[in-house]
Amino acid sequence: MVLPEIEISPLPKNSGGWGPLPDGNDTKKDNLLTSMPFQEFNKCDRVGRAADWLGTDRYYKRGDGHYRHNERIYGSAANAGQQFDYVHENDDQHFQLVDTSKPQRPNNKPFRRHFHMRRMMQQREQDRQQIANSTQNAKLKRSIIKEHMRVFKMKNRRGGRAGNANTGARRWNDRNHHKNRQYSVQVQPEWTLHDRIELTRLNKHILPNVEGKDIKGHCYGSLHYYDKSVDRITVKNAVNLQVCGGAFCNVSTTDDPVMEQLAQENAGNVFATDTILATLMASNRSVYSWDIIAHRIGDKLFLDKRDSGGFSNPVDALTVSETSVEPPLFDAPGINNARDLATEALYINQNFRRQVLKRTEKAYKFENETILLAENDPAAKNIETAFKYRQFNVGKDFSDNPIRLVCRTEHDAVQTGVNGETQFLTIKGQHAVRRR
Repeated sequence: MVLPEIEISPLPKNSGGWGPLPDGNDTKKDNLLTSMPFQEFNKCDRVGRAADWLGTDRYYKRGDGHYRHNERIYGSAANAGQQFDYVHENDDQHFQLVDTSKPQRPNNKPFRRHFHMRRMMQQREQDRQQIANSTQNAKLKRSIIKEHMRVFKMKNRRGGRAGNANTGARRWNDRNHHKNRQYSVQVQPEWTLHDRIELTRLNKHILPNVEGKDIKGHCYGSLHYYDKSVDRITVKNAVNLQVCGGAFCNVSTTDDPVMEQLAQENAGNVFATDTILATLMASNRSVYSWDIIAHRIGDKLFLDKRDSGGFSNPVDALTVSETSVEPPLFDAPGINNARDLATEALYINQNFRRQVLKRTEKAYKFENETILLAENDPAAKNIETAFKYRQFNVGKDFSDNPIRLVCRTEHDAVQTGVNGETQFLTIKGQHAVRRR
């Protein structure tokens, strides 16, 4: 095997110096390195300086701690050649400005005009306030100043929260510690846990386009018409709350004879009241404890409330300021505890939904005027409430069986709509407590 040969041009020997020969001592044909840039260096310099293609900054940094060592080995930076340095040409003389017009100044006249108008309005307000203060009684002035000083002292009082009760502000050491809520039922150790449902999971469960229908022949009671003049009541023309007579009916699901009849007729497989369903739907916003009993009878499920033996149950109790920043506690001293406030709200709501009705006019009667829940009660004639039993299709269960929900809905009033249709109303009052 014959290897290819590479011809290398002969280099002339320079016996009188270092580097290529001058042009006069050799021909241009033999001297190929004459036209190439050449950087001078001494024979005593290291090869690293002779082959420095990265520039002089690599070995001649004055901020480096090894500057003297580099200078001793590679030479001084002052003697370094600049044959390979890049020189930028100055092209500013070829630059010419095209736009010779004067720059336009921004127009600030509208801003100045609005500024002067605002200053004039502030000055007029100050003059009006001074005139009003000069005409006030001296005794009234002293009382106002005294009240301002009292509020100022309360806000700057050391310790406590007297000055921050209405503003919601907190001090640096006023932390909202965890408060133990009162449970609605005592959990027994022999109970078995079947499933645990987090309240955050309920936010993702949505049943769109669920429409119910009335169960034919199961509408009971009579209703009065709503007084629309109540909508025009304001703070200036307030109306006092009156004590209105009447009886109320609050029966659980399993004690309802109509629910029992519908279960025998196989009208649905899940039975509950509107109050229990509202408690389940608003469970992710609840603060106080509550519990619901589920009775399984065959293939039917009955959702019922627990008999607490008191005036009201945690399920149908009207809580006050439950979703506020600091809800009332059950064991709080005084009358502003959660239990007393709920009882007061219940009495207020019962009288309020009677006061806003036209009780002197003729009532609207359903097909069944008598309520079966209180058929044997002599005070059943005074019950001014109606019940409608409705059916909802809410999807299918895990076995792909349809879920038919039967709900007992409660109505308090009736009114005529814009198009002449009959509208049924449920009246509730919103209550809040103000701490002073």
